[in-house]
Amino acid sequence: MDSVDSPSKRPQILLGITGSVATVKVPELCVKLHAFADVSIIATKPALHFLSIAKQYNPEYYAQFEQLHIPILQDNDEWDHYQSVKKDPVLHVELRKKANLFAIVPLTANTLAKMVAGICDNLLTSSYRAWGSSKPIIVAPCMNTEMYNHPLTSSQLATLRSWGVEVIEPVEKVLACGDVGKGALPPVDEVVERIRVLL
Repeated sequence: MDSVDSPSKRPQILLGITGSVATVKVPELCVKLHAFADVSIIATKPALHFLSIAKQYNPEYYAQFEQLHIPILQDNDEWDHYQSVKKDPVLHVELRKKANLFAIVPLTANTLAKMVAGICDNLLTSSYRAWGSSKPIIVAPCMNTEMYNHPLTSSQLATLRSWGVEVIEPVEKVLACGDVGKGALPPVDEVVERIRVLL
């Protein structure tokens, strides 16, 4: 597990990434967030696939991202170093204690549904459930237009908002699947600014 300890006095951002094609923009997002905060990533298993091809999408930002050595935490990090009850820290709880803000960008329909249902089957959803209400959390749903337009999506996002979660609305454009419609991640600079003002 990469260390998430930091002596820095800078704000600490916990960035959750999920299995959306928009994850190829995470390196750019991290580089720009790093200008004013320290970042640690929680990645779902599907997110790692898209992160692995981000180098092809934007080699320049990917190179800068690699140089930052940002911790990328995965599900196994929850358990691999936990051997002693009451002695070893519980990772999804420790992450809440150390971070000032939790951003889930991009947020898939799958993880959105899990968050609303209270499912805690990976490090990201467990960290969300343990986050509490005293610190800001912001999400950016990204999905196919028909998935976004499904009644469940609006209902689930309304539930998150009622719980105090900030939602970055997706934008309309040509999606990775070729469809034209709402569901894409807004420009990274806009996402960064939405996060910055919450710190």
